[in-house]
Amino acid sequence: MTLQKGYEQMVCEKKNKLRAQVLSAFPIPPDFLKKVHSQLEKNVGKKIELQFCQDPSLIEGVVVQLGIFGTFDFSYKSQLQKLKTSLQQKG
Repeated sequence: MTLQKGYEQMVCEKKNKLRAQVLSAFPIPPDFLKKVHSQLEKNVGKKIELQFCQDPSLIEGVVVQLGIFGTFDFSYKSQLQKLKTSLQQKG
């Protein structure tokens, strides 16, 4: 972690905020992002600064990076990688 990111995280913690990033292969409709945003705040109990990024390499699905809570990967890319690893171990 860089010094700047560490400082930003510390400031967010003082303000009871958390940064989250939603990655998707395709644009996500704003109303859906609002639902994700409110659900994250409800589940975590903090104000969320939500950022959306498009990443075509994900193929399909979404990845949610939620600060100290970790990364939740629901993308086809990760599913295919798990399948590939599983097949390599068996073969």
